[in-house]
Amino acid sequence: MAYVKIDAQLRTAAKGGNVEHYGLSSLRIGKPVADQLEFMEGLLPCPELPFHMPMVELPSGRVADLHLFADDDCVWLLFLDATAERDNKQRLQQKAYEMTLLQERERQLNEKLHSANEALRKSQEGLSREYQRAEALLLNILPASIAERLKAHKKIADNHAEVSVLFADIVGFTERARSVGAVTTLAILNYFFKAADRLSERHGCEKIKTIGDCVMVVAGLPTARSDHAQALAHYAVELRKAVKRESFAGEPIRLRIGIHSGPIVAGVIGKR
Repeated sequence: MAYVKIDAQLRTAAKGGNVEHYGLSSLRIGKPVADQLEFMEGLLPCPELPFHMPMVELPSGRVADLHLFADDDCVWLLFLDATAERDNKQRLQQKAYEMTLLQERERQLNEKLHSANEALRKSQEGLSREYQRAEALLLNILPASIAERLKAHKKIADNHAEVSVLFADIVGFTERARSVGAVTTLAILNYFFKAADRLSERHGCEKIKTIGDCVMVVAGLPTARSDHAQALAHYAVELRKAVKRESFAGEPIRLRIGIHSGPIVAGVIGKR
């Protein structure tokens, strides 16, 4: 603590206490206070006493709370050290600032994490859609049981003792395709193959592949059945009836159908 006594003429009348601590050692007795302490300029004479000035920065680098109070015809200026309070306040402000920076950094990281999660979700959805399309394509090409074995990286080469195989193609297709044009030819094939697919599901047969205007259908594999020949015969009859219901360029579709029953070896050959 330190003090300065100010007389009625606003001059330094006395000083005491730890004046060195507050940088007040150079104060000269009898000289105007405002000329020696810049922070007092404009405060004297003070119209209202007592008066308190908190956290005043002093030339010494210390911080003090200043208290002014009257005593007869003089004014006392009391210095109370507030440097520790100032330092604590600055530390708290620094911590608050650092906390604000951390919160902002956390917000930015959360935004990035959200964006990354959203991008990952969309990628997963895209992969899921591609996987479903691949699954649908695989099941469109191969029987479900064979597709599952392929996905498990198992070798596909099976012996089947009793199976029936059907081949069916359109009579005079090449000449007819030349005469009716590409659009009608495509419509004929689409109608024919759709009927083949629909009836294979109804009779429990498997359409193995198409070659040009020819379709290959089997009964008795991959799942064995004792009525394979009968099932394929019924399939053939209904396939002929189905294609006769529609005419293209004024002519119905006529089929050639061949069926053979016996043992076979069935497998997936090649990599593509």
